[in-house]
Amino acid sequence: STYMFREERPFVNENRVEFQTALEQVEKALEKSDSDWFLPYEHPTIVDIQYVCSMERMVASAMFFKGLDVREEFQSIDRWLRAFEALPCYQATKGDFYSLCMALEPRYGPAFGSNPRMRDELMPENYRLPFKF
Repeated sequence: STYMFREERPFVNENRVEFQTALEQVEKALEKSDSDWFLPYEHPTIVDIQYVCSMERMVASAMFFKGLDVREEFQSIDRWLRAFEALPCYQATKGDFYSLCMALEPRYGPAFGSNPRMRDELMPENYRLPFKF
């Protein structure tokens, strides 16, 4: 995402706008479904399974690097992720927050963070429970 890996230009915020626009499209697609999933079934389909890994990485990275709480801002995405988290098979394969964020930098280069306080608080050596955002 250019939001994570390109420096923001003052007064433009085009990277954040593009990122949020993409999330709004996902949100609308999930709102159209009569179930917790993209398609109207009582279980996840290949559409959900293909997309969940990217989404969990985006959610973690947006919080870690930018201080953006995607799950708070996009309720249908949160509902969809909670439905996955209720599945034992997903819990067994789900990535952890820290590893998801740390895997990006070697692949894409350093992220341009705008919230170093959040990033510092989420580093394992600084964990204090409960988290206060």
